[in-house]
Amino acid sequence: MGAVLLSIVAALVGLLVGRSIESPADAALGAKAPPSGPITVPIERRVLSADLRIRGTLGATDSTEVTLAPSTIGSPDNVVVRAPAQGDTVNEGDVILVVGNRPVIALVGDLPMYRDLGPGDLGDDVRLIEEALGRLGYFTMTADDTYDADTAAAVEKLYQGRGFAPIGAPAEVTEEIGRLTGEADAAAKERDVAALRRAQASLKAARAKAGARLPANEVVLAPRLPARVAKAAVKRGSRIDGAVMTLGSEVAQIRSSVAEADRTLVKPKQIAQVELTDTGDRFSATVVSVASEPGTNGAGPERYAVTLAPTDAPANSFGADVTITLRVRSTDGKVLVVPAAALSLGGDGATRVEVVKPVDGQAGNDPAEDSAVSAQEAATVKVKPGLTAGGLVEVTPAEKDALKAGDEVVVGTADGTPTSTPVGGATGSSPDDGADANRG
Repeated sequence: MGAVLLSIVAALVGLLVGRSIESPADAALGAKAPPSGPITVPIERRVLSADLRIRGTLGATDSTEVTLAPSTIGSPDNVVVRAPAQGDTVNEGDVILVVGNRPVIALVGDLPMYRDLGPGDLGDDVRLIEEALGRLGYFTMTADDTYDADTAAAVEKLYQGRGFAPIGAPAEVTEEIGRLTGEADAAAKERDVAALRRAQASLKAARAKAGARLPANEVVLAPRLPARVAKAAVKRGSRIDGAVMTLGSEVAQIRSSVAEADRTLVKPKQIAQVELTDTGDRFSATVVSVASEPGTNGAGPERYAVTLAPTDAPANSFGADVTITLRVRSTDGKVLVVPAAALSLGGDGATRVEVVKPVDGQAGNDPAEDSAVSAQEAATVKVKPGLTAGGLVEVTPAEKDALKAGDEVVVGTADGTPTSTPVGGATGSSPDDGADANRG
């Protein structure tokens, strides 16, 4: 009898336990969906601005590509021993390069160095060299087109002042001078006046050929100096094959370009903020010009060139890539700002926002729903949109004081159910909408 009773009790306990255990799947099927409450964000009061970001390069207002002319008297070695650095300042008389232990000297001239120069040579290039030597204080005579003993003496001082030996007379000239000196001495001993005069005249002419020479590959004539090395095309240990550097004027500029849609947003005298891509250094710049035609001044075929003048750009930043930020439009002071997702269109075509405010109301049957829905009340407020930038929109309520900073506006619902008809493009938004994106 006791055993039967125990069996009955065990069966009842098992039945009760089985009914109280519920699988996760059954629990999910029986669960209530969460309340579809609104997602809100607070209205901000702030200055709203639309920025245009474009990329550019910091360089010089003009540039000169530097190549070395061929020479028959200079060193044939073309290995670079000392190379320039981008951003270096080049003054007249500076050694800008050392190739095969020979200098390359920068001088000012409006003709390129195209030939070796030495005693007896004539031409406008000789005059340019003498003028440059005069500015450096080595040539005290009036510059002319004749390379004479005074020119040679000045060239010798130019080299010696930089720690290099000048290129002297070729062996045949030295040998001729030795021979004529011997003839003159012999004529003097023999008291042959006529022979002595002939020997002295020939010796004078030979000595005139013996002065320092200027190899074409050891001088660079630039239109303007000082200048900056805008681009260094060689480095220590490399061999020269083509241009060695690009010299730019000391006046810096930033070159960039914009698409046609953005061209009217950029205007001369506009102030921009500039950031060096590599270092993050920042400085300001002023728009100098915006091209009226595409494809000019290095811009692409469908882009318009923009030139800016930098203010206090970091040293040695010539040739650097930069990001330029232009404030193309801004509100006049602080305004009410909401996310673009908060705007919707009413049946009357007016733009509006939905504002949710706490209210004192009756509690419902579901405490969770009470906290999510019943404790809030939504009100529709008509607004006039203004400037749009960075996903935010300036709004002005149609009725004064209908909105204030801190009010919560609806931007969606927890379950994704639409709350209203969204605005495809904010009414009244400015033409620079979206201008804050990078526009390479």
